[in-house]
Amino acid sequence: MYSINHITYSHPGLLDYSVRQLQRHDLQEWEKDLYIFILEWFSPGQYVSIYTSGSTGIPKEIRLSKEDMCKSAERSLVFFDIKPGENALLCLSVKYIAGMMMVVRAFTGRLNLVTVPPQHLQLTHPGDFHFAALVPLQLEKLTEEPQYLDNIKKLVIGGALLSSSLAKKLNASFHGKAWETYGMTETITHVAVREVTGTTPPLTFHALPGISFTIDERECLIIHDPLIHNRHIVTNDRIELLSSTSFRLLGRLDNVINSGGIKVQPEELENILSPYIQGKFCISSVPDDKLGNLVVLVVEKGTSLATLQEILDTIDPYHRPKKIIELAEFPLTSNGKTDQAVLKEKIRR
Repeated sequence: MYSINHITYSHPGLLDYSVRQLQRHDLQEWEKDLYIFILEWFSPGQYVSIYTSGSTGIPKEIRLSKEDMCKSAERSLVFFDIKPGENALLCLSVKYIAGMMMVVRAFTGRLNLVTVPPQHLQLTHPGDFHFAALVPLQLEKLTEEPQYLDNIKKLVIGGALLSSSLAKKLNASFHGKAWETYGMTETITHVAVREVTGTTPPLTFHALPGISFTIDERECLIIHDPLIHNRHIVTNDRIELLSSTSFRLLGRLDNVINSGGIKVQPEELENILSPYIQGKFCISSVPDDKLGNLVVLVVEKGTSLATLQEILDTIDPYHRPKKIIELAEFPLTSNGKTDQAVLKEKIRR
């Protein structure tokens, strides 16, 4: 039996319901994606096709085994101690792995899947959500309305790095348990987590059970997961390896800026600046005749920078942003991440 929005369906009943929903004239795009995925999930095929997020390049299509997706779901249900009959909030697009896996966890763990539009997240449904997954942009909006956050008992946050300022806001207004997650489409969502508390070392992640880590010659993370067809996934994420099951995330190798021979990792600078910038921002670069690349701070127009200069003065001069560039708005991918390729083109112009 399967439960969606507090209504229970048999296997044939769920398929019939999904077909009928797809015939609705007022069907929204996020609902269409959900019901198409449900039909695909219960189809005879052994694989699901999905696109990577495309935040650092062109999205690519990959195939994931349904068997591996079920194993990943079971591991998460055990780790986060999610029980049958509990409410799982789906507020992410099912076009991408995070939303897709919330559906798989609900079906695998016999949870009640509560669906809300990703773009206009309002937790007005009655009752508590025992488990929810959000991206930082959604969480930012919910911290402004803490009565909605009170509805969530266990929360995972992924899709982009959680800034230190947003983590502080969360700790001030959230009374449940929250974890920042590390994962990607190829790993079938999270393979490592860090509990978001005031004492947790920043960007230090710990493996889920059965997963281990090594590091390659580029200082990039290699993930070993024997549960998922004995996979060894080489990433482009620079890390400091703390043990075989923990690491400190430094940032994407693709994002490293070579400025006059000095390698600058944008994510590390962003973590330092986060408490001092109220608004959307990122570290990027523009071409420069002398340095090759000039490190710049990109902010959304109207962002308050009143307390910024004091912290900028404490940053090593070779890493310090040399220019501040304002954008009317940040370009986003379809799942809400900053589109780095488009952003670079905008600031170069």
